[in-house]
Amino acid sequence: TPTVTPVTPTSEDTTSTDKQGQTQTGTPTFTPGNPNVPMDDDTPATFEDGSTTKTIPGEGTYTVAPDGTVTFVPEKSFTGT
Repeated sequence: TPTVTPVTPTSEDTTSTDKQGQTQTGTPTFTPGNPNVPMDDDTPATFEDGSTTKTIPGEGTYTVAPDGTVTFVPEKSFTGT
């Protein structure tokens, strides 16, 4: 019986700077999890749970577009990275 090991790509963080409360946008750089298993760039980008929107209380909402661009809408009081 063959054993299948999942191949998970990784990403490098992208940072942006603007005034407090402003929407931020960036595109992380993705690296294949195994060079023998190419990433499928035709598959729309999602978060690890398959969703395209993630809200973090006290921080804000992240939305990932099909092309991998991530938009962050901060809560009014949020400051940080």
